[in-house]
Amino acid sequence: ANTIYKAYLSASNASFYTGNTVIGTGQTSPMKITLPDSLPYGDYRIAVVPAQTSIFEAKEAAFYTIQLAPKVTFSTQENRQRAEIWKGESIPMQLKFTGIPPWSFTLSNGLTDQTAQNTYLFRATPDSSLTYTVTMKNSCGLGRVVGQVHAVVKKATVQITGLNKTNYCPADSIIIGFKADIPTATTYKFTAYLSDKNGHFNRPITLGTASLANPIFPFNGFIKAKLPDTLSIGTAYQIRVSTTTLLPTEEIVSTPFGMRILPSGTLVEAQKKDSLSILTGEPISLQLDFKGSAPWNYIIGYGTSDTLSGSTARTPLLRSVQPKGSDVYTLRSVSNVCGEGKASGRVTVTLITAVNNWGVAQLRVYPNPTTDFLHIVISDIISSEIQWQVIDNAGRILLKKDEKNL
Repeated sequence: ANTIYKAYLSASNASFYTGNTVIGTGQTSPMKITLPDSLPYGDYRIAVVPAQTSIFEAKEAAFYTIQLAPKVTFSTQENRQRAEIWKGESIPMQLKFTGIPPWSFTLSNGLTDQTAQNTYLFRATPDSSLTYTVTMKNSCGLGRVVGQVHAVVKKATVQITGLNKTNYCPADSIIIGFKADIPTATTYKFTAYLSDKNGHFNRPITLGTASLANPIFPFNGFIKAKLPDTLSIGTAYQIRVSTTTLLPTEEIVSTPFGMRILPSGTLVEAQKKDSLSILTGEPISLQLDFKGSAPWNYIIGYGTSDTLSGSTARTPLLRSVQPKGSDVYTLRSVSNVCGEGKASGRVTVTLITAVNNWGVAQLRVYPNPTTDFLHIVISDIISSEIQWQVIDNAGRILLKKDEKNL
């Protein structure tokens, strides 16, 4: 009959004793055996004897050296599998090896090294949240990995949460709300900066500061400031708030807002004349030129207390007026949402009374204007005697004549 044989594994000191591990059975050679995966490093012997024979009756045994399978435990230096840091900070990590040195390893961040030390310490500075893993091997092949490190990276941020208005005027007061989520420190200083009218911070204007002692983050705060009175009109101004932390900080700016400026207005006659003479019933055209933020409110004064007023977003603006007599038209005021601005300009109007109907007589004068001679044509007269005069704008008689026997 075929004899069944058993293969026994000695202790790590090459000694056999009752209860030694059976690592295989078979009837023929070669016999397949399986070594336990938890063997410690040591010098072992393997003996094969009939199944019914005591191990102590084995006449010979083969000697083997068993190397311990490699293993690495991966964690932070605080023996944790998770680390929460601010962007710019580093995580202290460690690799603890067992087995036969040296060990070669590769981390998921690309770090590759070899060590004969059972504990390998290193640091990593991730830019974003990720999970670090490792592979390892020694002379026995790939090792078993226990653990990984989950890195949670938080960004230090200072974000504008709101402004008290959407449009401002020069020298306006402004309240800047912000939220800060940054590493805790004893004292922090926050500074608000204003961009140019295009939203660029190449040369920012400092608006104001706020200092805090022992804040608890995330922190909601505000800065009160006053806008400069020299700002240009624009719709893309922005504000950001910076702080004194040394870590990289993301500064989230405000939404764009508008800057309006005080108005100015000038009154002229449409043909750019300061004064003009007109006939009774003849209209004139007044021109208003505006600067600053529209719309503009204006008041034109004439006479003792008469006014013409209105609101417009157009410049230049033409207004037709029919004077009832000689008068002076003055731009008394111009204003907009920012307040009252500078008003200037006046137009003097002289009304000339022209008589062209004496009873049924018709009068025609030409050329007009003239510099040297004048033709006066009178028709349909009912009298043989007339008197005519030429008077200038000041009322002075330039020419006077009596005519008879017409």
